[in-house]
Order: sequence, then C-alpha cells, then structure tokens
Amino acid sequence: MVLIEGAKLDALVCPFDKASLSGVAGELVCSNGHKFPLIGRVPSFLPDARDPVRSSFSREWATFDYEKDRTWGVTAEERRRRFPGQVNLSPEDLAGKLVLDAGCGNGALSNELTKFGCDVVAADISSSVRAAAIRFAGNERIQFVEADLMHPPFRPGTFDVVFSGGVLHHTPDTRHAFEQLVSTVAPGGTFYVWLYRPVTGRLLAAKLKVRDVVSRLPARLRYAVVLILLPQAMLRHYWHVLRGQEQRLALRERLVALLVSLTPRYRWVHTPEEVHDWFEELGFVEITNTDQGTWGFGVAARRPAAAKG
Repeated sequence: MVLIEGAKLDALVCPFDKASLSGVAGELVCSNGHKFPLIGRVPSFLPDARDPVRSSFSREWATFDYEKDRTWGVTAEERRRRFPGQVNLSPEDLAGKLVLDAGCGNGALSNELTKFGCDVVAADISSSVRAAAIRFAGNERIQFVEADLMHPPFRPGTFDVVFSGGVLHHTPDTRHAFEQLVSTVAPGGTFYVWLYRPVTGRLLAAKLKVRDVVSRLPARLRYAVVLILLPQAMLRHYWHVLRGQEQRLALRERLVALLVSLTPRYRWVHTPEEVHDWFEELGFVEITNTDQGTWGFGVAARRPAAAKG
C-alpha cells in the first residue's frame, strides 16, 4: 500500500521528465514508465546510490543521536523559532502552507516546522531521510524523500515556501541547483537559501587544503581520517570555548561538524550580492538578507504572484 497522498503526492513528479506519479505496491511509477522504489514510506529518486555527495552526508548523519544531539549546536526548537525570520514571514503566514525543506539532513527541523500548521516535504540526498521517517513516523504532515537537488522530483510552481539551508554549495553546481529549486516555488511563494561566504585567513586556508585532500579519498578512508583528527579538533574546540569564541559541542556534535567541514566533495563559496543577482535575473522581488554569519549568509526572496512558469 502506498501511504503518500494529497498535496504531498501531487508535489512529486518524475525527475527525468516531470511526468505525474501514481502509486502501486512498493513503488511510484510515472506515466512514462519510470519506477521509483518506496523504502518504508520514503520514495527514492536517486539514479545512483553510490553518489559521492550521498555517501559523505549519509555517513555524517549516521552519527547523529536524536535523543542527545543538537544540529550545529542548536536545538530543533530554537531552529523553529528562527525560521520565520529566515524566510521573512510571520509564523501566522506559514499556517496551511506547503513547505519544501530542500536538504533536510536529520529531519529534526522539518518535524518542528509542522508546528506552524504547515505540511512539509523534506528531501535529502543522504540515507538520513530513512532514519528521519522512522523517527517522525507519527507526524502525518511530513513526507520524507530521497532526492538529488540537481534533478529534483518536484512539480514546478508547487511550494509556498522553499527552504535550503547550507546545502546548495555542496552540489556540483550551486547556480544550477538554485535554478532547479526556483522552478518549484509557487507564484507568490518564498525561497530562502543559506550559502557559505568567502572567509580569509591562514588557518582556514590550511584547513581547506586538508579538505581538498580528504574529500577525494574513498568513503571509508575519509571517515577514518576524520576519526584520527577528531581528538585534536576537540582540544582546539575546548580552547575556543574557554576563550568564549565558540559554543560547547558534545563529541558527536563536533564529529558531525568535522565531517561536514572535511568530507563533502564540493564546497563552493558565494556572496550575498551574487545571490541577489540570481534572484533578480529570475524575476524575484523583496530580496532580503535575513542571516549574516561568520561562515555564511541567508537570503530570502518572493516570487511575484503573477510569475510565469
């Protein structure tokens, strides 16, 4: 039995030809015959499960403990409180909306967002969505999806809010992934993206050189190198905590941070001005910087209600 239904099923299409999908036992099938397995309640639209981006983030989130760990040192509740400001909407604006969490990671934020009264399609290239679907199985407002944002299985013009925090710079082409998600925003809808900014400094330059080597290693070797580096990373972290420069992280939280720092194959950097230009070229309005941080920035923009295609 296929359990996906309503707006969340209508939002899904074949990533190859954007054809509509229907459900049969254990899979979704498009009108042109492409088939996509259902793993539990999670449809998988990945043509190659060995994708290096997938392997990196699957390993990262496999270390996450829902009972004990925070995401980037921030609780799910605090991330929910921040969300309306990030997307430049009020909490009341989110009620009844269909939201795409594009690159949902461990899914904890996706679960929290439904407390605004919205439905959420939560997509990630990693196998983390399978664990998240089990963890949040009691929440019928969420549909988890395994998907590659370079080839998203989403109907154009569907989502009232598209949220992509810290994800697109880890794809082979940030701009291409950005444009793919833009197409899914409904007329009058909002798109928010958070990306890395250029940061200078000799220490960061050295870290990036290490990252360039580690990120090209086979998956198991990448993880082994990170485990070797973890003790000294924890010592440096505690030193920064003592000096008031960082918030204290638990061992697994620091491991996740180290994995995302060193293992993703791609790590592009961009500027707010660049992203503003992208939005303007694609006809978006009310383009607003809503996040400013040391490592990155967030921009929200609205697609005009009269937008075409």
